[in-house]
Amino acid sequence: MLNTRDRLLEVAAKIFVEKGFTKATTREICLAAETNITAIHYYFTNKAGLYRAIFSEAFKNLPKPLIEPLELLNQPKHEALVGFYMILLAPFLNKMHPFGAHHPDGNKLHNLVHELVKREQFEPTGLADDLIFAPAQFIHEPLNALLCHYLNLDSPDDELQRLAFALVSLGFSLIHPRHIVLYCAPNLLQQVGWEQLMFERLAGFAESLIAAEIQRRK
Repeated sequence: MLNTRDRLLEVAAKIFVEKGFTKATTREICLAAETNITAIHYYFTNKAGLYRAIFSEAFKNLPKPLIEPLELLNQPKHEALVGFYMILLAPFLNKMHPFGAHHPDGNKLHNLVHELVKREQFEPTGLADDLIFAPAQFIHEPLNALLCHYLNLDSPDDELQRLAFALVSLGFSLIHPRHIVLYCAPNLLQQVGWEQLMFERLAGFAESLIAAEIQRRK
């Protein structure tokens, strides 16, 4: 059973996803969490603090996708790209949960935060930008360095940035949102050895996109 603080985080995340930050009230959050308003003040100071805590709590136990370009560059391109996708997708494949790896709710809060990130695109609060941008920076800066090497560039230009986002989104689209993938193509996430097969295929797709960009620049 979750303690009061963790219950507030989970209940508030659901309500923020449903209603957005502005329309959600601390009163309804406390009612749903079966606690009183003083608990929010005690643990989070106010509604904004609670909102930020949801992001920081969901991200804190997830491994940072620390991609080391120099280590990957010492490998053949295909193996390097397989390694990139293994690092990139590790937080999703590990099914980690901020309240413990064996928590019965699995990855619930982490998934709710992804819904909040999407909501931030249309109803930006600005309250969690620093928490949202940091994981993206861990991915894109080293990936840009890797692509600069493959494309023989001193620094990333707009087309390289476009390629980098395409490679990252390619990986995410195969596993998230998981329920959509399972509905449209259930075998992709259920066959024996599907994870390694996915890494191999993603690396092959990435090689093709990189080769196409090299050819375009000639």
